[in-house]
Amino acid sequence: MSDDTKITTSIPAWSGEKDKFNIWIEQFQAVVNVKGFGDALDAVAMRTLPTQAEYAALDLTDANDKAKADLYKLNKKVVSLLILAVKSNSAMAIVKSMKSSDYPDGRAYEILDKLRGKNMPKDASAVIELDAALEKIPFQNAEQYNDSVTSVLAEYDVSKTQTELLTIMAKKVTSSTYGKILLDHMKDTSCPDSLETVCNEINDVQRIVKAKGATSKSEKEVSLAAGDEEDDGCGYCGRKNHREVDCNFKKKDSKAAKAAAKGNSRTKCNACGKQHKEANCWTLHPELAPEGWKKKNEVGTSSIEVEETEVMLSSLDQDFCLACQL
Repeated sequence: MSDDTKITTSIPAWSGEKDKFNIWIEQFQAVVNVKGFGDALDAVAMRTLPTQAEYAALDLTDANDKAKADLYKLNKKVVSLLILAVKSNSAMAIVKSMKSSDYPDGRAYEILDKLRGKNMPKDASAVIELDAALEKIPFQNAEQYNDSVTSVLAEYDVSKTQTELLTIMAKKVTSSTYGKILLDHMKDTSCPDSLETVCNEINDVQRIVKAKGATSKSEKEVSLAAGDEEDDGCGYCGRKNHREVDCNFKKKDSKAAKAAAKGNSRTKCNACGKQHKEANCWTLHPELAPEGWKKKNEVGTSSIEVEETEVMLSSLDQDFCLACQL
């Protein structure tokens, strides 16, 4: 068996996440078909699937009985693949719940239908949930919008017409250019409604505008609708490529103004000339000062006193010498 064949027929795993079920089930069915086990997932083909008791009584020399025995073995193989594929406790619980005394392995097509109903609901609640999910999708980039809608639709076993999808989209379009594209498409009776077609046309416009830059008012409208922000310059300094709230010049000026206001609000000390109240002055009240400040100022005072002493001695020496000369 070649490496390509091994990759193609490997069993896809499913973690139990609901939003990934639609992809997994398609891949699982593809692998089952590649292996030649597709009949096990077909309720019509498996209508003659024997029970365990019936299988034990089959005459394998009889062609019809042999065909039933093959179905029994085929079902067993596909259920085994399902067990290997699911990686969540809730999914495994569903597989186990489908087993019975007649079918100890369960029936593969019923197990898959049960998983589909659990993870791709199609009841009235599912319709409401789908509508709510579609309404939440924002419209800015047309290509991304189409991809998001497709992804949401895949999570539900509920059908939506293309006209319904275009109507939902129409509520979100704010650009007159996009609105015209959408309306022209819906009015054209020569082609069926298609969300993908409309999104592709709008996406072409968005790409062109983004490539050359918006110049006219209508082009700016299209650019803004595509999610691009209009840059009219900073409201504080007038420069482009930033907003007033992020302006460094404004932040610097604001900081300087606050510092100046803070300085002016403080009282100048008459003892040392610094900006603080005399009641808090360390020069007037050294007992309030930290030890480091006290030591530093004591050293400074000692130096001054020594220097003054040396000057006085030098002066006395000079006077003594003059007295000796007389």
